Amino acid sequence: MSRPARTDRRPAHPTSEHPTAPSRAPLPPGLGEALDEWAFSNDPTRFRVPLETKVEALARNGTAEPRPWADTYWPTYQDGINARWQHTGDLLRDLSPAEKFDAAFNGWDPERVRGHKPYRAEYGHFHQPGDEEYYRNLGPFARDCSMRFGNRRTREAAAAGKLLPDGSAKSGNEKEDFGGIETWFGLCHAWTPAAILEREPMMPVEHNGIRFEVSDIKALLIACYNQTAAILIGSRNEDRDIALDDRGRAEKADARDVNPGAFHLLLCNLIGRDKRAFAEDRTANYEVWNQPVQEYRVTMLEKIPRRRATQLARLSGVWYRHNPKAELWYHVQLEVDYITESAASIRPNAESDEQERTDPYEYILECDAEGNVIGGEWLATSRAEHPDFLWLPLHAGAPISPYVSLDQVHLLLKKSREDVEQRGEKIDLKWSVRLDAGEVLQVGTIEVKVDGVLELIMTGRGDIDVYTRAGSDPEIRGDGTEGEFDFMMYGEGSNERGTLDVSAGEVIHVALRGFVDHSAATLIVRQQ
Repeated sequence: MSRPARTDRRPAHPTSEHPTAPSRAPLPPGLGEALDEWAFSNDPTRFRVPLETKVEALARNGTAEPRPWADTYWPTYQDGINARWQHTGDLLRDLSPAEKFDAAFNGWDPERVRGHKPYRAEYGHFHQPGDEEYYRNLGPFARDCSMRFGNRRTREAAAAGKLLPDGSAKSGNEKEDFGGIETWFGLCHAWTPAAILEREPMMPVEHNGIRFEVSDIKALLIACYNQTAAILIGSRNEDRDIALDDRGRAEKADARDVNPGAFHLLLCNLIGRDKRAFAEDRTANYEVWNQPVQEYRVTMLEKIPRRRATQLARLSGVWYRHNPKAELWYHVQLEVDYITESAASIRPNAESDEQERTDPYEYILECDAEGNVIGGEWLATSRAEHPDFLWLPLHAGAPISPYVSLDQVHLLLKKSREDVEQRGEKIDLKWSVRLDAGEVLQVGTIEVKVDGVLELIMTGRGDIDVYTRAGSDPEIRGDGTEGEFDFMMYGEGSNERGTLDVSAGEVIHVALRGFVDHSAATLIVRQQ
């Protein structure tokens, strides 16, 4: 669709976006460059959300809403989402999530595996070969999951007589344990964004004669987030052990990031201000444990002189060498709550804190003369125990297999939440973005449960426009006035309001487009 061209739009004055930097005395000769630069890989502005950077203005605590849900990470060595997690003795109820999906959606007959048992991936049984007839008779989705994301290599090692009952290799080479599959391998990279972006299944549902429990539906949601559109900061560390120098500091830069200054800003802005969860790899070594970050609390924030910052960082002399641009320093201690994995379950768990765990951190915040955070340095045990990288999931990408789709799984999720929705759940969403001129970001979808009116409220700086389209992403062309969309909210600047009539069952896709560079805004959508 098209809109009339606009002639009343003016870019913001450049000095309002780029104030002159304060002057500062030069460093002593020979001091050299910073040992760590706030480089592109650690720049928190990559999350494309407006950032409050003044340390004294940042929220000291915050909680994400809604709380991400927990589930198993569906370990690879146990066959991923083709693992049978129920043991009732009833074939149909005991099928794996992948088998149930094949039976309900792909025309597969579970009778084909009656009398055949999958490989028993349990302590004391890893050495026993599995029944290959079971795997030959699986449906297309379960077979694909087992072959490509399951324990095929473990089964092959067992069949070749290479494993001991505990799964370790008879050769004694730990790289051959479980057939070369490490026990941390699984789908936490898909569970984490699904838990953040998707509502939690609440009740068991039946579809085409197959009963799906809460964790069956969660597993299928996870399968649809195998590839996720996301923004990442920090570099992955591939080393098993972190080498430290004589001051206890990680020698490699990718073992020191994510930078604690970036970490602090994203915690305080996304969770503290926007109540928006994001993801972390919480281990700095080669293992990747993706977790949803749910809550944080600053337990100490103390402004300290340069000499004290130098002492805490174990630097010799009086000059703080890690960031020569720093003029102010803060000693910080805080606690971060994250959601950990759970066992597969027939009950929801997002409203419980049973799967919440806490990590303490300690670091220096490096600030400019105005008190804006420009970097940081990990301290004490946090030098080796801190997040490796952070990422912000945006929406699902490619599923784990072509034999499953998010639309099909959403049918199950909708049924699972019907009682909750019928109790009058309304819409209250928030997105914060940072965009340049012409940049478009598909920020998310709104599932309308009851007839009514959506109220859209946007605040910010620069100039950002809002587009919506029912059923698919808005397509925006040219100067932003043409394309495929149902609704457009625009004016001069990023402080705008609008309303949109909606009907139950509609899925409204929302996109934002920058009209001038360095625009930043927060969009709130509520149902009246």
